[in-house]
Amino acid sequence: MFHVKHRRATHRGPAPVTVRNLPDAQINAFYDENQDNNFDGFDEKKALICSGDSLRLEANTIVASSKYEWTPTRFFDNAANLPVTFARIDFSGFINLKVTDDVGCVGTDSIKIVTKPCCEISFPTAFTPNGDGKND
Repeated sequence: MFHVKHRRATHRGPAPVTVRNLPDAQINAFYDENQDNNFDGFDEKKALICSGDSLRLEANTIVASSKYEWTPTRFFDNAANLPVTFARIDFSGFINLKVTDDVGCVGTDSIKIVTKPCCEISFPTAFTPNGDGKND
């Protein structure tokens, strides 16, 4: 039994309490649209992504009345509030998902992303203009 005082009215006795599960914010990540290549931040062989590549990200459970917030927003262009989105990964770090349900309960998840340079451009350090058509 508890005592609740609200403004000038007093209520004594049992009161109903509703316990809800937190929204499911588990992140599923894929290297491609077909969901053939799962991204796995815990598996070193599957955790690397080329800097500048994209990942398809989705909330594990999608509920129409929930709000979705992906961060850092610079990875998501204008799609940081959708339950299924693509992220362009420019640097290593964490991707976070915050799901807020219709009564304000919040669930969160994050995955670690490690980038590697995959496309390197090199320029020659010297030219030999000698009229032979090579490096002129």
